[in-house]
Amino acid sequence: MLNRKSQRNVTEAELEFVTMDTLKEMLDQQKTIYEEVLKGRRRHLGASHK
Repeated sequence: MLNRKSQRNVTEAELEFVTMDTLKEMLDQQKTIYEEVLKGRRRHLGASHK
């Protein structure tokens, strides 16, 4: 069974793998998904107005 200290160490080790490049990549993916959703909504709204 893990004690609190070893659990904390695992968390810290995992955080070390999250670099600025990784964060930027994740944000870029979120931005792309958000833009696609907005495009889809605009397309849907445009079609419903006709």
